[in-house]
Amino acid sequence: TPMDVERAAGLPGVRLESGAPLLLGGLADRQTILVAPLGADAISSEVAVTRQLATSARERGLTVMVADLAAAAPHAAGEVLRTVRDLEAQHAVVIVPLARLDDASSAALLDGTRPALFVARSGRLRRAELMGAVATLRRLGIPCAGVVLHEPGSG
Repeated sequence: TPMDVERAAGLPGVRLESGAPLLLGGLADRQTILVAPLGADAISSEVAVTRQLATSARERGLTVMVADLAAAAPHAAGEVLRTVRDLEAQHAVVIVPLARLDDASSAALLDGTRPALFVARSGRLRRAELMGAVATLRRLGIPCAGVVLHEPGSG
């Protein structure tokens, strides 16, 4: 539950409700958000959360771009960074779904200006995996916007 996430990791936890806007506190009007899946079967939840983030930003009148970098080769981390920087110059909000937190493309994007948002399927996130991911971000000085728990079929 979101309360369990908050108690365990000290991060905001949010459950994604069907059709509801995904409201996250502390994000600026010009922001890049790295969306990182955690736990079993989290990729489909990452897609739903990315879609809701984009919709919520557009409803606030912001220009939004989802950077689909899944096709980038692991050795192209520098190209991924250049692409995201170009998008940041053109759009108020850039949402970057990551394949994993620990691959080369993701690592190239991790810096203190781009918060990470973890996404997990509700009921499928192990505490140890959450705590390990949070510890990684803290060690690197990367802000974490929180954890979204997604119910399959709800958005």
